[in-house]
Amino acid sequence: MSHWSGAHRSFAVEQYLKNGESLVRARRTFCTHFNIRRLSDGPSTQLIWSWVQRFRQEGTTLNRAPPGPSTSVATPERVSEVQNEIIRNPRKSIRKIAASTGIKKSTVQWVQKLKWVTKEEYEIYRVTVEQSLGNAAVEAYFCNEFSLRKAQRKFCNRYEIRRLSDAPSVQLIKSWVEKFRVTGCLLNHSIGPRSRPVRSIENIDRVAAAVAEHPRRSVRKHAASLNLHRSSEIESISFSSVSPCLRHDAFAVFAHLKVALVHMINHQQIKVLHIVSDGPSSQYKNKNNIYLFTQHLVHILGITEATWNVTERSHGKGPADRVGAAIKETANKYVLGGNDIPDYSTFLQVFKSKSNDLLYEECQSEIESAEELLKTAGQLKIIPGVKNCHQITWNRQDPRTVHLRDLTQFVLH
Repeated sequence: MSHWSGAHRSFAVEQYLKNGESLVRARRTFCTHFNIRRLSDGPSTQLIWSWVQRFRQEGTTLNRAPPGPSTSVATPERVSEVQNEIIRNPRKSIRKIAASTGIKKSTVQWVQKLKWVTKEEYEIYRVTVEQSLGNAAVEAYFCNEFSLRKAQRKFCNRYEIRRLSDAPSVQLIKSWVEKFRVTGCLLNHSIGPRSRPVRSIENIDRVAAAVAEHPRRSVRKHAASLNLHRSSEIESISFSSVSPCLRHDAFAVFAHLKVALVHMINHQQIKVLHIVSDGPSSQYKNKNNIYLFTQHLVHILGITEATWNVTERSHGKGPADRVGAAIKETANKYVLGGNDIPDYSTFLQVFKSKSNDLLYEECQSEIESAEELLKTAGQLKIIPGVKNCHQITWNRQDPRTVHLRDLTQFVLH
């Protein structure tokens, strides 16, 4: 036979791994399975070894397809043309930029996001990572008595993964094995006349170095709008707090309110405080947040009456969402203008120079102090019905008691 299909090649690789990595045994089993009488009519040991090497390096046993014409139009001239369009009008949509320049929308999106590595290098990096993971899982399956569970455990040991839930699932490994047995390859990138498998990974070190040189750090924000009622006038103030700490629990909420409200209303002689928010239980409707709000925050601010009001599920956007959207829009305009926001300090500089809203910085120490307050309180009791309520009320006359209501009610003074 002069031509071997993907199923033939995958079977030879499978028998090589199953029989203690013996090329001779793999060749004999191959001929027996496919009813080939003479060994000389089957694949040679050198050919089987080349299939094994290609599988381990490229995730496929198929021959390399001849290079076809390039399907990408992301030439330097086109890239500069897209960047000029973005700088000229940052609010111009991707669809309009693609229509005016004659470039695909996916290429326009790539120009916006990736500035420090070429599109071809990024594709090589992504495909190579997928191939290495798939190769390791399939080889572990063949070498461990065709057991998916053993293959999953060996995969975790190889990549030092502690939990099985973080590794590829048994179903995913099974799909990789079935695909390899039928087609002789793991990924679709190696099939087709115009696509080519990754020949080498010599560019991967440079791409990985570029990733390490340009790390991306997230920023957590809490946006709010404060309405101060003085006699017959109502003053509206938009503010937000940001932090490099990405926690969104009750301690982070307490730190956000404490940092902002202490600066804004601590000397305003405000006695009644109403807070309106949405209703995630991990942030607001839980015993930790209620304790910190009613036993510490109100005393720090000198409040005599306070309520925490939760909006109905899927009820729409509120004033705080408008402030949060304005923060994101400010950052998006800056990035679409050809700039970059790689870290927390750059974000602070951009926001302070581009926006007039008040911005407060949260410290990690504020969150840690909130945790210490909870430790000194001991074990808190579960509050029945807190997840279904829409208003939590507190009064200084009975500071150790909170009332839950199904409907929001306000008392006018």
